[in-house]
Amino acid sequence: MTATVIGTLRARPESREDLHRILAATVAPTRAEPGCINYDSHVDAADPCVFVFYENWRS
Repeated sequence: MTATVIGTLRARPESREDLHRILAATVAPTRAEPGCINYDSHVDAADPCVFVFYENWRS
């Protein structure tokens, strides 16, 4: 069985760059976690303050 998680975060414009750096730094360690099938981070093309995560995990 697998679990899919889709998450959305909205940054305040003044914090966007800091949040983007923090979130980008979580990608590689999360992908290395046991059970992680994939973990992808995206920035909304229409609103650069919106970040979307798509994750699949083995349960």
